[in-house]
Amino acid sequence: MLVDGKPVNHVLHLILTLVTCFAWAIVWLILVGVGGEKRYSLSVDAYGNVLRS
Repeated sequence: MLVDGKPVNHVLHLILTLVTCFAWAIVWLILVGVGGEKRYSLSVDAYGNVLRS
């Protein structure tokens, strides 16, 4: 299992959302949707090719 990226800091984004009267919530939702950690599983087939899924 490989992990790429960093997790979203939800505490920081909650504080920013409250300080900016919920204007930062849009950015936070985008980061949750496309940012954060991506996990990959690697396997090797019978011919020695590495497959990522």
